[in-house]
Amino acid sequence: MQREERTHQEQVRWLADKKPLFRDLLVVFRQWREALSGAGAGTDDLAGLRRSAQKWSVEASLIASEPVRLALDEVQAAFAAVEAQLRDGRVSVEESGVAARLGNGLSVLEDAMRAELKEILRGPRRGIRWRP
Repeated sequence: MQREERTHQEQVRWLADKKPLFRDLLVVFRQWREALSGAGAGTDDLAGLRRSAQKWSVEASLIASEPVRLALDEVQAAFAAVEAQLRDGRVSVEESGVAARLGNGLSVLEDAMRAELKEILRGPRRGIRWRP
């Protein structure tokens, strides 16, 4: 129980960093999605949003749980694939359903982030005893 309590205390210390980081990450991914769905590829704004998303993704992956890291990897891969398809002209913005495709991934990521934050706030599980 002491080990579980120490783990929880460490998670609570990270909570103050995770909440704004997760928020900023979701905001930049939403901006990137809007840029992809509206402007297509090749704009300076698009490149800047991609760099911001990558920066925040690295930061989040350092302190996030495995479910968040996995969802984050999937979202990054989906965004990169859509951007490459648009840039190469393999699909047009109208054909690709960019907003819907990327929005689904963002929903999964947001759910994973919310679950992680709720778990931290819930605290350590009481009544579970470890028996050697």
